[in-house]
Amino acid sequence: MHILRNKMINLPIISIRSSSRIGETTDFLIDEKNLKIAAAEINSGKTKKYLLFSDIRNYDSTKILVNSIESLGEKSDMIRLGDLINNQFKLIGAKVETISGKKLGKVGNFSFEFSDGYIYKIYVGQNILKNILKTNLIIDRDDIIEVTKDKIIVRDAVVRSSGKVKAVLPLHNT
Repeated sequence: MHILRNKMINLPIISIRSSSRIGETTDFLIDEKNLKIAAAEINSGKTKKYLLFSDIRNYDSTKILVNSIESLGEKSDMIRLGDLINNQFKLIGAKVETISGKKLGKVGNFSFEFSDGYIYKIYVGQNILKNILKTNLIIDRDDIIEVTKDKIIVRDAVVRSSGKVKAVLPLHNT
C-alpha cells in the first residue's frame, strides 16, 4: 500500500503493550543511496527519538502502532543510523532537476510502500508562477538517476501532472 509522507507526519505513536501514546512522528530518516526510509523521527517529550521503520507494526490514518516504548531509541542508541542522523539528508525541500539541467522545482511530498519503506514517487512543487497553474510534477522512482545531498537528478522525459501530459522535455541519450 502506497502512503503519502504527509499522511504520517504528526501521527501519534501508540504502544500496543501499554495502550498509551508514546510520541508522534515529526519526519523520516531516508537513506539517499537507495531511497528507503530507515527510521521515523519521533517527538517524545523533551528529546528527539527514533523508531526503526521495521519496528512499525501497523498504521492507519489516525495512529502508528509499535510493540512498546522500548521500540524508540535516542541517537546514541541507534548506532546503525549514526551516518544517516549525522548526514541529515532531507528529501522534502530537495531541488529537482533533469540530466540536461532543467530545474523542475523542489520535493514537496513523496509516497512510499508501507511493506518495505521504499520511496516510489516524489511530488515536485514548482516555482510560484507555475504553482498558480496548480501543476505538481509526479516523478516515479524509475526516473530518478541520482540523489545527492544537494539535489535529485531525474531523467529527461514526458512530465505528467495528475495523469495529464503537461510538458515534454527533451530526451537525453545516455
